[in-house]
Amino acid sequence: MERGVGGRRVLVVGAGMAALGAAQRLRGSVRLLEAGDRVGGRVCSVPFASGLAELGAHWIHGPSEGNPVFRLASSYGLLGPGASEEENQRVEAKGHPLLPVVTYGSSGKVLSPELVNSTRSLFSELLGSAQAVGGAEEPAGSSVGQYLRAEIARLASGWDEDKDDKRLRLAVLSACLKLECCISGTHSMDTVALGSFGEYISLPGLDCTFPGGYSSLPERILQTLPEGTVLLNKPVRTIRWQGSFCEEGDTDREFPVQVECEDGDSFLTDHVIVTVPLGFLKERHQDFFQPPLPKRKVEAIRRLGFGTNNKIFLEFEQPFWEPEQQQLEVVWEDESPLAEPSADLEANWFKKLIGFVVLQPPEQLGHVLCGFIAGKESEYMETLSDAEVLSTMTRVLRMLTGNPQLPAPCSILRSRWHSAPYTRGSYSYVAVGSSGEDIDALAQPLPEDASDPRVRTRRGIITWAVGRADGTAWHRPPRSRCRCCSQGRPRTARSTPRRTARCWPAGGRPSASTSSCNKAATHTRFRLLYCPPPAHPPGRQYQLVPAIMKRVSSSGAVTGPGCGATSVGGCGAAGGCDGGCEGGCDGGCDGG
Repeated sequence: MERGVGGRRVLVVGAGMAALGAAQRLRGSVRLLEAGDRVGGRVCSVPFASGLAELGAHWIHGPSEGNPVFRLASSYGLLGPGASEEENQRVEAKGHPLLPVVTYGSSGKVLSPELVNSTRSLFSELLGSAQAVGGAEEPAGSSVGQYLRAEIARLASGWDEDKDDKRLRLAVLSACLKLECCISGTHSMDTVALGSFGEYISLPGLDCTFPGGYSSLPERILQTLPEGTVLLNKPVRTIRWQGSFCEEGDTDREFPVQVECEDGDSFLTDHVIVTVPLGFLKERHQDFFQPPLPKRKVEAIRRLGFGTNNKIFLEFEQPFWEPEQQQLEVVWEDESPLAEPSADLEANWFKKLIGFVVLQPPEQLGHVLCGFIAGKESEYMETLSDAEVLSTMTRVLRMLTGNPQLPAPCSILRSRWHSAPYTRGSYSYVAVGSSGEDIDALAQPLPEDASDPRVRTRRGIITWAVGRADGTAWHRPPRSRCRCCSQGRPRTARSTPRRTARCWPAGGRPSASTSSCNKAATHTRFRLLYCPPPAHPPGRQYQLVPAIMKRVSSSGAVTGPGCGATSVGGCGAAGGCDGGCEGGCDGGCDGG
């Protein structure tokens, strides 16, 4: 591994969207070590039926000019013609695909659209109120689920309608909570912190897909990298990050990091960018890093949530749904958000299923339904055989449609993200007991001890890609607020929010006399997730340092706050970088 720009070596653990984006920016001597046999991470398009199925990321949510993934995919020509229409980009989908829906009840009947729609509107209002109170000081342990159930109980006590309608309305609200579990990637909304819930917003745009599969995006990025940049089937065993290592025959050059792989190979490097999923860190951080991580990072890993959301694809010889129906929702009429859910996974795992999306277009993809299921029920589903899952899905569909003769699916495909050893789940969320401070703590480069004399010269030897740089079925982009101007900035890359994005006065940190927002000198943490390069503005260039993106003038003088991090070379992205997507390079593929 030769020296790169500035004589520094950079090693990236993983080859998902975050890792590929970092490699594309850094160029030079960058090498990616990927444990699996493909790039893309939780972006995974596979053949199924007569087309492709997305086991991971499914849609680009909020496909508009504010979305870096959309801009990148558009620049590569990977999207259909409708995605670029201005009318579609102005649609407020709020993170949900706008599809014609039919709602089946467990009694075998289609539920009243009026009752379903009015109840879903009520739930949307409750979510809005939860987001509003989320920014206020809440008692420790407050969860979104607790808040929503309390509000539902309060409202239900005043409903003036017959018993059956009230029962159905509660059942629809229970289905809404399951959908929210899929969106948040959690088993229960009782585990999602209320205090951070209000930091999420959605970008405008009619959700779109990739005609050639979502994997066409990471594969296209891979084509821009020098041959040999990515090493597949190269799982890392240990990162030794506090030492002085020399290559055989060259004792003049010392490296602070040695990365050992499970096959016995080892690599010496100046900097490591860690892009592994939080689920992997939860299980492996004790032996993955030597010496162990600092206590506050370990606590952040423990407190932050990481859950499972899986898909079940069913192919049919002929569709039993109407051509205009693109989403089949499921409501279990005996359920209520005010009652304790069953803990018997073996008997009731399938009741966590929120419904199915009809893959479009059928002439290209076949007659395929894609079901979504989250939480412990989703993880239990992974332990079953394909035949068992197919049999259960057939029984469920026959019950929902009231047709005991409904033909069984002719084939099945499903994701197993919890069983994947280098993933161990789908995506992260801010759990009860955690906060944006945990995300900031995890994002800090190592070493971080200010009293350590090596920090000034070696700070940033390990840099972290924090949040969902992967793609899974659903997401809600977060919002960071600028303290001095209170302007919300939509982002599209993380499922977990960051506390604030500070606006600095030109040339330094804010002072007591600073009251205006000077966006030209915004200081942002560079998380090394992917942000597509916009056109390079005249008279400006950028210097990349671990975990920090700083603006420099054409003369080379740095503007904005200082940073003691060691530079790892210039920004290698074509066309440069204008400081990131409205306050941070937090792109990544968070689709789904």
